[in-house]
Parts: sequence; structure tokens; C-alpha cells
Amino acid sequence: MGAALGASRARVVAERRSPLGGAEAAAFAALLERRRLREPVAYLLGEREFWSLDLAVDGRVLVPRPETERLVEVALETIQRAPTLPGARPWRVADVGTGSGAVAIAIAASAPPGSRGLVVATDRSRDALLVARANVERHRGECHWPVLAVRADLLSAMAPASLDLVVSNPPYLSPSEMASLAPELRFEPAGALAGGDDDGLGVVRSLVGQAASVLVPGGFLAFEIGAGQGAAALGLFGPETWRDPAIVRDIEGRDRVVVARRDPLA
Repeated sequence: MGAALGASRARVVAERRSPLGGAEAAAFAALLERRRLREPVAYLLGEREFWSLDLAVDGRVLVPRPETERLVEVALETIQRAPTLPGARPWRVADVGTGSGAVAIAIAASAPPGSRGLVVATDRSRDALLVARANVERHRGECHWPVLAVRADLLSAMAPASLDLVVSNPPYLSPSEMASLAPELRFEPAGALAGGDDDGLGVVRSLVGQAASVLVPGGFLAFEIGAGQGAAALGLFGPETWRDPAIVRDIEGRDRVVVARRDPLA
């Protein structure tokens, strides 16, 4: 109702006895019909809050979810442990498969005071990047670090040893999970959900392989996974390249983020 009226929740309550005009009633009915078909509320409203940021979203991008904030926390904890890199150079961070730009903007807006850095947000979808760039512009004044949105398949646009931290909320649903999606998820872009391979970790395998090349020695990789994928994800890190791969769980105790460090001596 608030969206149909262009009004706040408080105004809707305060004016609950006021009759709707014809155009308003039609707009409200159209939104109700879309929701009846189980289209996500975020798409109906055109925005979703993530990390206390109001982000524009539509069917070109995934709806940002609270559990992905754990990935942002891991990224910020990594940066906070070493806010100044050798030579006092700025941090170079990539958010792979950025979608709406939620993770990239959250990191840039919450980077530790006094630190310097750049976040490169990549996505292979041109449509998704249009949404991400609009959100970057919307929150430019809140970001301590600049965010650059770049079209690329995973890390293909990055030079070898050019990044200190790679983060990603990649597609990780298995074929069986894709076949039994909740109705709301069928409105979201399938390419941002289907992870490939029987276990859903096909895209993650490519991400780990590419990250080994583009990270500086000692750099970090962190990515979101589905509950129950932790053991399989840890098995992707070869000891000749990676150090200390670990699972970070969410507040409900489920596998949520995998983090590993590229061998400083490799």
C-alpha cells in the first residue's frame, strides 16, 4: 500500500480510513497480483536493505540477503587485521559476481578509518552492472573507498598478482536444488543461482583457480557457500598454493563463508 501511494508506513496507518483514488487502487491491485504469483517483495518495492544501505533491486539481480552480510564481516575483519599493506599502498579488493553491488558497496562504506583502498565489482551480466553502477552512484557519498564496476567473467579482467582480497557470493545451487526452487527464487536470475557441477560448486572451482593467479602472495579469498557445502569447498584448496582454509559459520551455526590465504611463499 505504501508503495502504491508513494507514502510511508506511518502515513498509511494514519490515513487508513481515507478512500483510494482510482489510479492508486489500480496500482495497489497490480502489486497484490504480482505478490500472489510469489514475485519477491523486494522486486515489487524496487529496493532492499543490506548492511543498513537501501539498494535498488529488480529482476536483473539477486535480492541481497541478510546471511550474505557474514561475508562482508569476514572481509572487513581481514582488512582490519592489516589496515596498512607493505609500502603503505592501498588495498585492492574484488567483489566477484557483484549483482546489485551490495557486498562491494558495504565493504567500501565500512572500511576501517584511515585505511585506503579500491573495490572492483565484477559481473558478467551487463544488466546486473547497470543496477550495480546505479547503486554505487546512489551511495558514493557514504563510501570511504571508490568502487569500480567492471564487466568480466569472474576474475578474467584482473592481472596476475594484482589483488589483496577477493570476495564473492557466487552461484552455488546444485541441479537438484535448482529443480525444487521456492516460487520466489524462480523470479531471480538463474545464472546467479545455478552453481554448475553435480554439487553446485562448479563456479566456485573456477573462482578458486583464478584467485590463485590474481591474488598477491599472502592475499585472501572469501566466498559464500550453501549450508552443508563446507567440507567439499575446503577440498578445493591445494596445499601447494593455499594456507589455512577455514569455514566461517553464520549465527545459526551453518556453513556460510569459506576463507583461505594464498601461500605467501608460493
